[in-house]
Amino acid sequence: MDDPTFRIQHDFEDRDLLPLFADRFGPEEYEDLEERARKGAKLDSLKFILPWIMDAATPTEKVTLLAGAPLAFKLLWLMTRRR
Repeated sequence: MDDPTFRIQHDFEDRDLLPLFADRFGPEEYEDLEERARKGAKLDSLKFILPWIMDAATPTEKVTLLAGAPLAFKLLWLMTRRR
């Protein structure tokens, strides 16, 4: 993504926030957090978040995300992606 504000935020998250997760949560706890996030996600939020996530993902990350995603995630991605 070419938006400089997005890049600043993304770099901050990668540099400062993600290491905190690795330091404070084990694999089981992280899986639990992911599951809670998936179950608690509302459609309105997902319509905004999903294109943002997929736009920032590398081609390999996209394949991984879509491979493990439920059908609703895949359909939402198809409906919201840029052509």
